[in-house]
Amino acid sequence: MSVNLTIVIPVYNSQKYLFDCLNSVCKQIKRDVEVIIVDDFSYDDSIKISKNFLKKFKFIKLIKLKKNKGVSYCRNVGINSAKGEYIHFLDSDDKLVSGGIKIVLEHLKQSSRNDAFFIKNLILNNLKGGSKPVYDHAQTFEFENNSAVLSCTKNLNKFRAVCWNFILKRKFLLDNKIFFRKIKTSEDWVFVSEILCLLKKFCLIKKPVYIHRDFHFNTLGKTKGYERAKSLLNVISAILKFIKNKKPFLNKKKVEYLLRIINLTAQELFLNLLICNKQNLKN
Repeated sequence: MSVNLTIVIPVYNSQKYLFDCLNSVCKQIKRDVEVIIVDDFSYDDSIKISKNFLKKFKFIKLIKLKKNKGVSYCRNVGINSAKGEYIHFLDSDDKLVSGGIKIVLEHLKQSSRNDAFFIKNLILNNLKGGSKPVYDHAQTFEFENNSAVLSCTKNLNKFRAVCWNFILKRKFLLDNKIFFRKIKTSEDWVFVSEILCLLKKFCLIKKPVYIHRDFHFNTLGKTKGYERAKSLLNVISAILKFIKNKKPFLNKKKVEYLLRIINLTAQELFLNLLICNKQNLKN
């Protein structure tokens, strides 16, 4: 079977939403797509749910880690194991829009020269008890023209640096050695920044394809204090190293973008340092 698209789903104790996630994907796959589930040593019913889907669908591959490694490691396993020309990352508590895979495949076949496709998403707000996804106004991808990829980041309030807003050519990732860093939270910031700075050919898929559950303060990404501060320091360090190593490929606009990301990270770092205790600060 030829594979145009690989959907990588990292899983860790995701039993509450995993069936909904996998069902949204599997019910719309006919051909040309594989699904790689990377279980990060779950101890709930995630493995059982995954195996039930594995029995029903031949296009699913389940990789079980023998030790908890974190979401970055799981996604890197997915990149290295993928057979598809393009890769999409789907969080196990999110899902795809009905008919979304068909939309993606049509774009891949029409514009296979692109290294990346930007995809819009819907938001499902669990805190407010909403059951119907709504348009995500915080992710508009306002491009000045089709060649200025960084123009969509001018208003960072309308740009979210998350990996699931991209369909990425696997060869582009491997050729540029773009992988997820070992960072506990905000690991997407470095990954997406590297993509934007090295990307040349891209396309925007205008119809929303992805449904993101908005958990607000219940998510790992909203961790505060010591652990968050450590991750933010790692983000700053990784971006500074990227600037140093890729300096010949970075023009003024790209460096300005990276410095804006560093500045935003530093501001949040300061706020998290304020709530750290003395031992945290010493560490």
